[in-house]
Amino acid sequence: MPKHIRTHTGERPYECLECGKAFTQKANLQRHMRIHTGELPFPCKVCNKRFRQQSNLTQHQRTHASTKPFLCNYCGKGFRFKGDMLRHTRIHTGERPFKCNICQKSFRQSSHLNHHKITHTGERPFQCSMCGKRFSQGSHMRAHHVKHTGERPFPCTVCGKRFSQKSSLNFHMRKHTGERPFQCSVCGKNFSQKSNLNFHQLKHTGERPYGCSICGKRFARLDNMKLHQVKHTGERPYGCPICGKRFAYKSNLNQHRAIVHFGYTKF
Repeated sequence: MPKHIRTHTGERPYECLECGKAFTQKANLQRHMRIHTGELPFPCKVCNKRFRQQSNLTQHQRTHASTKPFLCNYCGKGFRFKGDMLRHTRIHTGERPFKCNICQKSFRQSSHLNHHKITHTGERPFQCSMCGKRFSQGSHMRAHHVKHTGERPFPCTVCGKRFSQKSSLNFHMRKHTGERPFQCSVCGKNFSQKSNLNFHQLKHTGERPYGCSICGKRFARLDNMKLHQVKHTGERPYGCPICGKRFAYKSNLNQHRAIVHFGYTKF
């Protein structure tokens, strides 16, 4: 059957033996398989960094173009202006030179500090035209607005998945490229997300920034602290949709369903 006809019929004859995902063209399956094999067949001739797809290499090579003479010493990304390169470098170094004079929280960029200061004043100048909800930042309002429209204007050029925000697409693309731009300054380990780096660094410092308001016990992660507080409150937020029994932890609910209601479709 011609390739074009499959776009109308929906036929996907090429199936991945690893995960079962199917494709209309053999070439698409071959590109997908590199996710499982880890193959990076396209090397950059300038810095030897390797990529899973030609399109990713092409995009990377622009960082070496003469129009962007200021290169990051950590990842090789190029910038037109030195100031932009210096701001980018803080992603790798973790430097946060802009400090809030109210709560002492630090930021990589002065614009981020300015946005943060609004959280202290309570100002919410940006209003959703659909429901009237107000926000302290325009980006937060725009991200909220797509919940009403369902719009997903940012497509992945590799797998076609669409996203409502450019930042979500950028994070998703790292699954295809294998990029891990956030490096721990202590042990050199790299991460795809800044939040994962921040949590990892707590292992070096021993810091536990989240304290239980009831007993004072401290935790490295906010979600672990919230799980702990359930012991004090007796809250049981997870209800079984089959029999109504409630549980403090989702893992307990899943275990209950597997044992008591075995055979029902997992939600």
